[in-house]
Amino acid sequence: MPDLKKLVFALILLLPFRSNLLNAQPVVSLTTSGGPCSGDTLNLSSSLPNARIIWKQNGVPVDTETKKLLNYAATAAAKNSSIDTTWSVNGVAVDTNGNVFVSFEASQPATIPPPPAWGPIYSIWKYPAGSSNGTMLVTEEYIGNIYVDENDTVYFAALTPYNGGIMKLAPGASSGTYVAGGNGFGPGPAADQVDFPGGVFVDGNRNIYVSDYDNALVEKWEPGATSGVIIAGGNGIGYTDSQLNYPKGIFVDDSGNLYVADYAANRVQKWPPFATTGTTVAGDSLGTPGSVAYLLDGPTAVYVDDSGNIFVTDQNNNRIQKFAPGAVNGVTILGGNGQGSANNQFDAPVNCVQDKYGNVYVADGGNGRVQRFADTVLPYYITNTGGSYTALVTAANGGGSATTAADTVLDYQVPGATISALYNNSICLSYDTIQVTSIPSYGGTAPTYDWYKNLYYLFTTTSNSVTLPGIANGDMLLCYINSNYACLYPPGFAESNEITITVDSFTTTQTANITASPGNMIQYGQNVSFTVATTNGGAAYQWYKNSNIIPGATDSAYSSNTLLNGDEITCVSQSNFPCVWNHYVVSNVIHMKVALGVGQLSNVIHDLSLFPNPNNGVFNISGSIDPSLAGADVLIELLDMPGKLLQQERATAQNGIFVKQIVLGPSLANGVYLLRISAAGTNQTLRFVIDR
Repeated sequence: MPDLKKLVFALILLLPFRSNLLNAQPVVSLTTSGGPCSGDTLNLSSSLPNARIIWKQNGVPVDTETKKLLNYAATAAAKNSSIDTTWSVNGVAVDTNGNVFVSFEASQPATIPPPPAWGPIYSIWKYPAGSSNGTMLVTEEYIGNIYVDENDTVYFAALTPYNGGIMKLAPGASSGTYVAGGNGFGPGPAADQVDFPGGVFVDGNRNIYVSDYDNALVEKWEPGATSGVIIAGGNGIGYTDSQLNYPKGIFVDDSGNLYVADYAANRVQKWPPFATTGTTVAGDSLGTPGSVAYLLDGPTAVYVDDSGNIFVTDQNNNRIQKFAPGAVNGVTILGGNGQGSANNQFDAPVNCVQDKYGNVYVADGGNGRVQRFADTVLPYYITNTGGSYTALVTAANGGGSATTAADTVLDYQVPGATISALYNNSICLSYDTIQVTSIPSYGGTAPTYDWYKNLYYLFTTTSNSVTLPGIANGDMLLCYINSNYACLYPPGFAESNEITITVDSFTTTQTANITASPGNMIQYGQNVSFTVATTNGGAAYQWYKNSNIIPGATDSAYSSNTLLNGDEITCVSQSNFPCVWNHYVVSNVIHMKVALGVGQLSNVIHDLSLFPNPNNGVFNISGSIDPSLAGADVLIELLDMPGKLLQQERATAQNGIFVKQIVLGPSLANGVYLLRISAAGTNQTLRFVIDR
């Protein structure tokens, strides 16, 4: 019993630790392979195993990775080297229970009953889930690609004496029967014939699809049909969008779209239902072979997952490529490490399939084996366009989630430059130099500029603004920008526009004219904005008041709210135009007229006056109001110049006239003050001076 108590206590202590594990936050980050350019791959690093990755572009999800192919935990899921060491694999399929079906090609071992012998032995074997010990199901003169439905019925591409097509092997049967073709073969077969079956697929309605390798077409055979209907190709061997070029593996999605591994055209073609042409969704539409991300070399099989990702068995490159929906570039998810027999290598792979758990099986043709790759989350994303990318990562085994910092990807751009010279590309007769500026587009962080005059190279600069010597009338100038912008297409340099220089033999005059808004007649304290307009000038300005410099007023505009009656405002403009004879010019003069009050603001209050002189702080204020407002209350407010209320009085109008004595406190300092008189929602303001 004490031991049991200790065990319970230990478990209690472990519970918080387990809880911490379940809620652990992964530490995640992104890096970009290549530049930060569209088409490059984002690589995710996480401190914990990942259960899910949601890739986002500018905050919008663009892909979710949950079950993808990687982690080269490969096993020889099917290989019968105990029978023969010269086997090769022609196809693989997996049923809903994880049983693996493999078609082999081998020299004839004694343990296999021979068919009518004409060459290698072709057979189909079944391997129970997780086992490498299989059972042979059937042999034929030729067996290629295979397909297994949910009932373990095997459909396989077959050749028998004088026949070709798709055969069906029911569970427990020892021989197959033709369900497509089987009525002879030859070039240009009839509708009930298949010449050389390259691939097979069966949809949920039991329609059988077969690619006819030699006749460059794909047929659809409905259940029980005695002839097929061409649904892709059939227009001769070629590279146009209505043709196929020795097609092999095929796949049909839930919408009825047909995908064809167009082997000799090095591409995958998508044919929507009832279409007469296909669209290239992987590889080059013109058939260019290659090993870069956007090319294929001899694709033999294709399948599409529920997210629209396209997986291609790229045979001659010994790799499996994944193309995200709409992507031009594929990413190598398996293989791609050269031809070989290591666990991360293939030797002419034939096709690959995925089971319901996300495990992937690759028919590794030349190595005579089927490689199984465990299900993990693929920590890569191939960008299609520029933007700000993040990844929301959820850790496996109940762990927490974390979002990476943003990684900026740039779209490819074309570099450029626009040059211009001062004074509308002209200089005066007495000058032979001119300042030229190049405005770059996508120049990068450190562009350089190659300068040319009349197509002859002058020099290279890192500055985009230069003074070019020896200029004559009619000289043509241009520059080449050498950009280091990260994502250029095409890379390198770009040519600017051309400008032609004109040498003027005449001189011009600089003028300057100033205006005031709202004008030169204002009330005291009202703001006035002055603006100068120049011709052939404007390099620098200096404003003056009453012939004195206004400190800091050196722009083309000047404003003030402290102007007094009689102030005079002018502006001096400086020009650096080479053909101007008066490099400094004084503008016109604006004479300011500033009223003492803020002005009559309404027609209600009239004839305001102060008496006697308010300098000593005791005075009367009188005025009249509209007769209809006889007996109205009149509010009198004393304010300092910033507008602070200092004193308040009230008066009543008698017969339209009001008079009120104002006595200012002895502590009121000398200075300028305002009286604001208000009645019936309107007011009028007077300015006066206290000088005691």
